[in-house]
Amino acid sequence: LLSGARPSQQSIQMRAQLHAMEGMRNPIDEAQRQRLRKELARREHEDREAHAHRARQEHGALVGRCKEANERARARFAAETEQCRAELATIMEGEFERLRLSYEAKQQNLQVMHKARVLGASASEL
Repeated sequence: LLSGARPSQQSIQMRAQLHAMEGMRNPIDEAQRQRLRKELARREHEDREAHAHRARQEHGALVGRCKEANERARARFAAETEQCRAELATIMEGEFERLRLSYEAKQQNLQVMHKARVLGASASEL
């Protein structure tokens, strides 16, 4: 039997019946014993097939649940990534604006200082 497969009640009873018949003092009819063995083998095969079928169904259900969980996680990750990108873009825009204003203020300060020097130089020439 497959690992985890349990024989059906019918298989258990047939095996017990065959065992009991083989343990009797008077040997049973060989044809009857062969018939019981074949029937037991058929029944055990059906039990294994039923177990394998259940295992395939359970596996399919498990795979489906894993795929669903994977898709949910993928969607959550995509949303979090997009949120982080938006936050980073906002931070970068703010930093760019701060640097632009700082640059313009320094440029303006340099122009004022340059004009003061030019005016200072022309006043000293007079």
